[in-house]
Amino acid sequence: MLHILADLLGVQPDDLKLRAPLSQYGMSSILMLQLLQRLQTKFGPSVNPSDITACGTIGDIIDILTVPSH
Repeated sequence: MLHILADLLGVQPDDLKLRAPLSQYGMSSILMLQLLQRLQTKFGPSVNPSDITACGTIGDIIDILTVPSH
């Protein structure tokens, strides 16, 4: 996940902080859509777009991807 996001943002994965706001990294709606497409390619269509777009931090996205849905 960090590598996907780092690639989109043009930074090194080590430069990303899990609890920093995505806006700090210049995350735009276009980048969010590209991230969603890459996540769905990697993790499958079960990645919910509204869940991802509601995330405020990288950690929030990781939490959604790693916590099983009920």
